Formats: sequence, C-alpha cells, structure tokens
Amino acid sequence: MKTKYDKWFEDAAADLVLRHAAIADLSRQRAILFGSASVITLCAAAIGFTTTRSVSAPALLSFAAGMSWGAFFYVDSRRQVLKLLEKFSRDEKPSA
Repeated sequence: MKTKYDKWFEDAAADLVLRHAAIADLSRQRAILFGSASVITLCAAAIGFTTTRSVSAPALLSFAAGMSWGAFFYVDSRRQVLKLLEKFSRDEKPSA
C-alpha cells in the first residue's frame, strides 16, 4: 500500500529539481528532529536523577525520546538515499 509520502518520495527521487528541494527540506527536518530529540533525551535523563518525580514521568519521556530518535533516523535515511541518488546522477556519464 503506497502512501502519499511514498509517492512524493518516488517523485522527488526521479526528478532532479524536486530532489534538490527534497534534500534541503529533509536536511531542515533532520536538524529540527535532532534538536528536539536531544532536548527530550536530556530532560528524561535529568528527571531520572531527581528524587521528586512521578513514577511514570521518566518512562513517558524515555518513550518520547525513543520516538523522536526513530523519526530522526527515518528522515536521515531518506535524506541519505536522495543524496546518494544525487551523487550517482552527477557521476553518471552520458553515453555518446
């Protein structure tokens, strides 16, 4: 089952102009997700070391941190695929 995002990714991978825009967009998303995941992880670690905390707070923040890192790695892998396609299309020599 294809999703709307998968269709967009296939179109971006096939088209040179869309690929450049997609790499820039994914790079921006990657930076935002890295910052968010880092902050959530630091908050989870800080709450884990405090004595006045709710029992479920570290577990919830750890779950949120894990989900954030998962999203970061997903976006990063998509970005790496597009960058690799960009490199291959640049290195490809036209057959005369």
